[in-house]
Amino acid sequence: MAFARVRVALVLAAGCAVGCSSGVHWRGLEFNSVHANSRREQKLTFVYMRSPYLVECTRFEDAVLLDPAVRGVLNGGDFNPVALDFSWDWRLAERWGLERPPAYAVVGPDDELLAHGFGEITVAQLLEALNRAKQRFAEKARANGGSG
Repeated sequence: MAFARVRVALVLAAGCAVGCSSGVHWRGLEFNSVHANSRREQKLTFVYMRSPYLVECTRFEDAVLLDPAVRGVLNGGDFNPVALDFSWDWRLAERWGLERPPAYAVVGPDDELLAHGFGEITVAQLLEALNRAKQRFAEKARANGGSG
């Protein structure tokens, strides 16, 4: 039980560091609960996997997540963003083929991986991936008779 409380404190501290600096409206710090909301709301889950110890993650947060266009897309209502610690949630990283932080995955409400990337990621690359994921999700919803 004490270990669980320590983990929660560490995750909250790491998440606050990301959430306080990025301008992205993080919906939580634990994938399953955020993704459950995405399923219910029929939204995409944007997963950012970071390490608080890597300067590459700080650069990504400052150069990419702070970009107004990226914030606009992630905060625009189509995504439920969640920030995770790469070393703690390594099983998810492995499932999505994310080899190292910084990394991201876009997961549909049906658990389909719609986009992912890791390492040096530019604003243009992330925006392209987010828009491609939104398009794939909308096409799938139309094919299934939904509004997407």
